[in-house]
Amino acid sequence: MHHQDYLAHLERHLHGLPDEEKEEVLSDYREHFELGMLEGRHEEDIAKELGHPRDIAKEVFVEHHVEAAETNKSFKSLTHVLLSTTSLSLLNLIIVLGPAVAVFSIYISLWAVAISLYIGALGIFFVMDTSGMEPFFLELFSSFMLLGLAIMLTVTVIKLGSILYHLFIRYAKWNINMVKGDKAA
Repeated sequence: MHHQDYLAHLERHLHGLPDEEKEEVLSDYREHFELGMLEGRHEEDIAKELGHPRDIAKEVFVEHHVEAAETNKSFKSLTHVLLSTTSLSLLNLIIVLGPAVAVFSIYISLWAVAISLYIGALGIFFVMDTSGMEPFFLELFSSFMLLGLAIMLTVTVIKLGSILYHLFIRYAKWNINMVKGDKAA
């Protein structure tokens, strides 16, 4: 494939990427071709060495989504990283999606437990037996104990969410480097 065809294919596959980033990527690959041809190599050989433009575009999109997730911390950004990372290879569907679904399920379960503790505390508080002092204080204590546990679990789950977010971004970066073949990652 000649370098003009290669760059046209790459540009087509980079559709949806911000223009500034797209131009930077195209400029880098133009430079690869120019340097290779100055060394006396054929355009077809350079194109084969660089890989298919579709695969390069996938890697660029993953890197774009990872950078966006680092600056804009949201569930949507994390979902973009997850989906674009799984698109790199079929094996990533298992390596990335499997652990992500498992960890997300555990995280949601912890939120469910925290909400249940809040509901339990409110339930005990509103159905307290006020006929005697001893049951009243026992139920009041139980209600406050559940409320305290709920608050502690909520704070822990919020902090855990932040940690998991950063760990997943690091995992995605590591995975990208492994797919590219960088062993130093």
